[in-house]
Amino acid sequence: MNLGFEKMTEKNIINSVSKLIEKLPGDQGLFSLNIDQKISPGQWLSGDNGLNYPVFHYANHQAQIIAPLTHALPTQYHLKGQAINIANEDIKILLIGENQGIASILFLMNHIKDQWGLKRLRQRISQILMGTSTLFPFQPVPSRFMIPAMPVDTIASAQLFEDLGLPARLASETGAAGCFDGSLLLNLKH
Repeated sequence: MNLGFEKMTEKNIINSVSKLIEKLPGDQGLFSLNIDQKISPGQWLSGDNGLNYPVFHYANHQAQIIAPLTHALPTQYHLKGQAINIANEDIKILLIGENQGIASILFLMNHIKDQWGLKRLRQRISQILMGTSTLFPFQPVPSRFMIPAMPVDTIASAQLFEDLGLPARLASETGAAGCFDGSLLLNLKH
């Protein structure tokens, strides 16, 4: 399958003040930044404080990032990473993301839904597996979709995936209700 990675972005300096949009579980927040450069799934912002910030959404020169509420955000960022462009072929896709990769998967799902449409997205995505060693940046919800060979008490998903009609499961090392109790890797071995 051709994921179509684009050339690595050079150190593009972005100066922007972040604004808190919403408080999220786990002492995290959803922040908005004004950005003149286009950001694609697979890219993130690296702050001048040495921390990386996953991009949750980008549209109309507004980027949304997920970051801890426990420290001040920088005002200078570098755009890093490779844009992911999934070829519109008839191959099923399994998406796996953990910790910082969670926001990227959420961003990717909204992006390819807009590109392909909901029907095509449902045809292509076989399942989504995500895990965290802390708390998810959303409240897990029970899934209405069955996933073969998944432990019977592992029923948690993200509301976005339920709304899109996509089968997904979550693994949590904090014992979150409905999630696989352990790491994503342990869940994959199960």
